[in-house]
Amino acid sequence: MSIDELGDNHAKLYLEYLAIERRVASSTQAVVLNALSFLFRKVLDRPLDVKGFKLANRVRKVPVVLTVDEIHALLEQMQGVYALLAGLLTVWYRDAFNGSYSFADTGY
Repeated sequence: MSIDELGDNHAKLYLEYLAIERRVASSTQAVVLNALSFLFRKVLDRPLDVKGFKLANRVRKVPVVLTVDEIHALLEQMQGVYALLAGLLTVWYRDAFNGSYSFADTGY
C-alpha cells in the first residue's frame, strides 16, 4: 500500500487500535491524531475525517496507602534526621487531615 492509498478509515482504525489494544493515554492518542491530521493536510493535501472513533480512556490507579502497623514498622527502621522528618510528617498529616495516626503512636 502506498501513502496515497491511505484513507480516513485507516487513520480511524489506527486510533481505535491505540485506544483498545494498546490502551494508551488520551494525551498519546491526541498527539497521534494531530500528527495524522498534519500528514493528511500538508503532505496528502486533503482533510482528515475520523469522526466517531473510540477515545482512549484509562482507569486511574488508586494510590497505595500504608496501614498504621506498616507505618510503625517503617518508622522503627529509621534513624536520625530521617526518623525525625518522618515523625514530623505524621504529625502534620494528622493535624491537616484529622487522621487517626499521631506522632505519639510511633513511640518517639
